Amino acid sequence: MTKNYAVSLVWSDERTGQLYRIDTERKILEVETPAGAWQWMGEVTLKGVDSRDFPPTTRVMGFGKSPQQRYLTIDCTGQVYQFDFRNRTLERLDHTFFRGFNCHSTTFMRNDTLYSFGGYGFWHTNNLITYYRAGKSEWESIPPQTDGPRSLYAGLNGYLPETDSYFSTLNFCHNDAEQAGATTYDFDVYAFSFPNKQWRKLGRVTEAVRERLPQQLDNGVAFFFSGRYFIVSHHASPATKLFLIDPVLNQCRVWEDTHRRFLRQPANTDSDRYQYYIRNDTLHHYLFNGNEATPKGLPQRVAVAQLWQEASPIGAFYTENATDYTTLSLLVLALTATGLAVFYLYHRKNSRVASAEAELPDLSDLTQLEQDLLDGLMRATHSGGLSAEQVNELLQISDKSLDNQRRIRADTIQKLNLKLKYALNLDNGIEKTPSAVDRRMALYVLKEEAARKYTLSSTPKTN
Repeated sequence: MTKNYAVSLVWSDERTGQLYRIDTERKILEVETPAGAWQWMGEVTLKGVDSRDFPPTTRVMGFGKSPQQRYLTIDCTGQVYQFDFRNRTLERLDHTFFRGFNCHSTTFMRNDTLYSFGGYGFWHTNNLITYYRAGKSEWESIPPQTDGPRSLYAGLNGYLPETDSYFSTLNFCHNDAEQAGATTYDFDVYAFSFPNKQWRKLGRVTEAVRERLPQQLDNGVAFFFSGRYFIVSHHASPATKLFLIDPVLNQCRVWEDTHRRFLRQPANTDSDRYQYYIRNDTLHHYLFNGNEATPKGLPQRVAVAQLWQEASPIGAFYTENATDYTTLSLLVLALTATGLAVFYLYHRKNSRVASAEAELPDLSDLTQLEQDLLDGLMRATHSGGLSAEQVNELLQISDKSLDNQRRIRADTIQKLNLKLKYALNLDNGIEKTPSAVDRRMALYVLKEEAARKYTLSSTPKTN
């Protein structure tokens, strides 16, 4: 008698905002209707799909490869499938033969490429970075050029399109061969830059936030990411609390479920399975019974933007470069013990040059348009700044509508300000100020401190 290996592949579609399901036994595609039921969409053709390759608990993520095609990845396995809505064909693409080392990794798409950060498997967490090389149908490793978190698992992990960086903190660190198998939490905050493949330590979660978070982050706590906001859900008495984090603005707020919209915390068992996910910037909550693929009752839905507005501010989520100051102090003490005073007296000039160079910004990941805008702002430092029309010309958007011009200007300035902040530890390096000639007209101005450090970075070094 042939064993039944039927699997339902369920994913939340980021392009249509709907929930889809492929039944590999009946070979059909279904879509969730607004009433919470499943509606038949048609038969599905399977190419290279063997249901025996799917793990017992099959978690699927869907990514928009094109308007009609989706990448589907299977957690814990490295398996990559392509589903085509036009002919309803599910095809396996990868040649992966490993599984089990990257369960619950952070998988996302950047510039049409799939990436996977960290995960858990074989009794320990890891911090590996891999990407799917479509031409070879294999996953390949990316060795970082600097040290980052020793674990990338659970916690707050996600790709930020606004800054083209990967944000990571509150990671769980576990190894059965270390510390008697205990789990620890890493409160350091990191960002990974894709252009130069470097981790940068941003700081550490503030005491104010840590005092509000639950003491055991691996008990009754769930983590979510909307693409802009992180959410830490904690089921506590008398009501569930949601901690909302804006990693771009470095802000944290807390929202309490006083109206008891989320009655219970999701469990990680097959017999009592709850599913939370974020779709269309809305937090959804479903209750499932056992291994049934159909949820019980209607989902609870709350817009993330609404949660942010209703939440109470806590303050900054992390203190910037907190550890860097400690490291610098230890370095100064060490140099003092080995003759820092003598070095300072006889090489004062060289010391000042070295100190200035140590503060230089690392702006190697600027796009060409961002570089052109920054250079234009530098040239305008003595003339009062750049007008909106001049910024449009530098960004090559003069032919677009006024609304598009305003949006592109604002987005570009925000991204450039964030990169300057990371490089210079300087908030709002680019400011928008009224013109001295006409107060109704605004000018874009580069701060004096930002201009000075950028000038230093552009000055050729001499011996």
